[in-house]
Amino acid sequence: MNDINKNLPRDVFIYLLSTVTLIIATIGAGTLSFQFININIKDILSTYNTTSYYEFIRIAESALIVSFPIYVWTLWFIRRDLIKNPNKTELKIRKWLLYFTLFFPSIIIIGYLIALIYSFLQGSLTLNFGLKIASILLIAFSIIGYYLWQLHLKEIIIPLKIKLFEKITILIVLGLIIAGIIIAGSPKQQRLVRFDDQRVSDLSLIQSQITNYWQTNEKLPETLSQIEFSGFINPKDPLTDINYSYRKIGALEFELCATFSTSSTSNMDDERNAPKVPYRISEFDSWVHNKDLYCFTRTIDPKMYPSLKTTKSTNDQP
Repeated sequence: MNDINKNLPRDVFIYLLSTVTLIIATIGAGTLSFQFININIKDILSTYNTTSYYEFIRIAESALIVSFPIYVWTLWFIRRDLIKNPNKTELKIRKWLLYFTLFFPSIIIIGYLIALIYSFLQGSLTLNFGLKIASILLIAFSIIGYYLWQLHLKEIIIPLKIKLFEKITILIVLGLIIAGIIIAGSPKQQRLVRFDDQRVSDLSLIQSQITNYWQTNEKLPETLSQIEFSGFINPKDPLTDINYSYRKIGALEFELCATFSTSSTSNMDDERNAPKVPYRISEFDSWVHNKDLYCFTRTIDPKMYPSLKTTKSTNDQP
């Protein structure tokens, strides 16, 4: 018994670590399952776009990849310790810690259910709601059932059905992580997407400077070097360090080009089939692009962007 009391602080630490990692893993598994449902059964009234779902998937993946192996290790450590010290199964502190471990995931699951029912009462898609309820109830029954078995454990004899349940759970979590990587994209693919995001940001900045140049001079620049003023330096491709391509087409029309590593997530077929109309530069500029070299044609609308000279002449009138 003295050895048991001696190891009590260590046991408390292991149980608390098990609790924290179980909480994180529960949130991660719930988030992953929800986002898989959101992507495959879309609700057009949702305020989130597909890109947001991918971000949630990557966050949940990170949480599972870190927390779940630690949680499995704590269970293994606790079981090995109980085999060495069978008397610990009847310790009150162990039961308190198990109830404590069961309490917080239960609160998280209740929170998930409240959020789901609230969403359903607001008119969320029925099938979407039903699948989310099923997934969160599966997680809830798995956790509650497993820890109720732990609480009633008298002898360190693991039934075959419990061993099978543990193996299936590990396989399901691994499946969730692998599916998340496949759906949201591998780290290599995401790095390419980030390069493309930076290219779009650079082109948007250059476009803004071209517009400012037109407002000041009432004409488009012949080359990008003409917009390098007031400390502004034209950005270059973040991967190749090559200048972006610019071409003046007409008095109010120009073209910006870049070589992209991926296609944007928007539906390119819809954009190709859309009627061709003069593009007006505004805060709602579209940057949908294909892979490889892609050019954006822009047309300045003088009504939207009056030149400074015109503005000054208007203000000078009595």
